[in-house]
Amino acid sequence: MEINYIILAYNHPHQVKRLVNRLNSNHVNFYIHIDRKSHIQEFKDALLGMSNVVFLSDEQRVDCRWGDLSLVNAVLNCFRRIIEDGKSGFVALLSGQDYPVRSPEYIENFLEQNIGNDFLSIYPIPDPKKKSENGGMERFLNYTIDCCNEKDARMKAKIRPFSFNLKTIVGFFRLLRYRRNFLGWAIKKWFKPRKYPQCLAKVFNEFWFVLRIGTIRYILSFLKQHPEVLEFYQYTHIPDETMFGSILCADEVHKKALCPMCHLIDWNRNQHGSPKTFTLEDINYITTFCENNPNLLFARKFNEDDKILDLLDKK
Repeated sequence: MEINYIILAYNHPHQVKRLVNRLNSNHVNFYIHIDRKSHIQEFKDALLGMSNVVFLSDEQRVDCRWGDLSLVNAVLNCFRRIIEDGKSGFVALLSGQDYPVRSPEYIENFLEQNIGNDFLSIYPIPDPKKKSENGGMERFLNYTIDCCNEKDARMKAKIRPFSFNLKTIVGFFRLLRYRRNFLGWAIKKWFKPRKYPQCLAKVFNEFWFVLRIGTIRYILSFLKQHPEVLEFYQYTHIPDETMFGSILCADEVHKKALCPMCHLIDWNRNQHGSPKTFTLEDINYITTFCENNPNLLFARKFNEDDKILDLLDKK
């Protein structure tokens, strides 16, 4: 059985190399997407000579922006390449700062025992954890445009149709300053309420997953049949946290196959909207979760060359 790892990275090529070496085995392939803003040659040099490593071409690479559809498009390009290459088994999505908490043998045996399952955590809408967005409902009411602010990569302009709320007013001023070419478009959209695609369920999901290759084919086929889905998410805040889950939960067969994700992520001690970065002091936290949850295969996230990585290797 094959395991096809998608790795999204933009920095620290030697950390990516360590991740690849830690996961490598006879039945593993790696599909690596390097952000278009980054220099890919450094990563190619770090992984030189590995026949099971595929770098997405410059035509397939995407300029990834936080909370933007570009991140989803990068993953979709990896999906297409994996299908073109005729791969089978499972597809696992990782970032360059993830790291396994199990051996390659454990991961392979676990997935062989769960050949009929997909691993993607699903949450209801509204989600009580998203207090600043009315449980996340605002994401589907606002048009959201990335401001492309070099000093604040997370800055967005959010436009609520027929609303004079503060976020909308601020959104128009941000467009005026940072994305003036979008201002006329946004004024027109202010008179047009958003319509959620009827073909979708409405759920939140964690972005990181392990999915069967058949599920990957289903997602690509679904998006081809329903182009309105990508059109809707083009201007939706953080689409990676809802699109894949909403596609799969709209089909009862795929919905029943969904199991909790294989990633350990600590959102309770999060840092400015990002998960906690694990350090050596978290080794007992990680060990305890792994003992109680056999589905946990990976954890995120880690800094490069942190001592906890050496300890995880020993364990």
